[in-house]
Amino acid sequence: MGDSTFANKCLDKMNQFKQQGKTIFFVSHSASQMKSFCDRILWLHYGELRAFGVVEDVIKQYNTYVHTVKKMTAERKSQLKNTSLKKQYINSKDVLEKTKKTSFIRWFIPKLLLICPLLILAYLVGLGL
Repeated sequence: MGDSTFANKCLDKMNQFKQQGKTIFFVSHSASQMKSFCDRILWLHYGELRAFGVVEDVIKQYNTYVHTVKKMTAERKSQLKNTSLKKQYINSKDVLEKTKKTSFIRWFIPKLLLICPLLILAYLVGLGL
């Protein structure tokens, strides 16, 4: 089974869940997949909420940011990344302390944010409702 066949099979299954009224957290860099699947999008950047709302609006903001970063020098990108990582680490530690005895989502999201930053510069979380 090729990559596109597998992706389509996954999207079909997720659409079945969506039709059943289930909420799905869909994490991707693919704006086209977000547009085709999600009702709303949450854009996190190193654990900081950058935008939440209508798919087209958030994707436009995200693409503007990506375009801006692409124009930066390698040195400036490195500075931005290091600053963002430090800020995320400080904020995540604080959130972890505050959420020790709360719901699963409040427990899970900060841990996810500590795991993901080394893998990605920015990401979108789409909500299929």
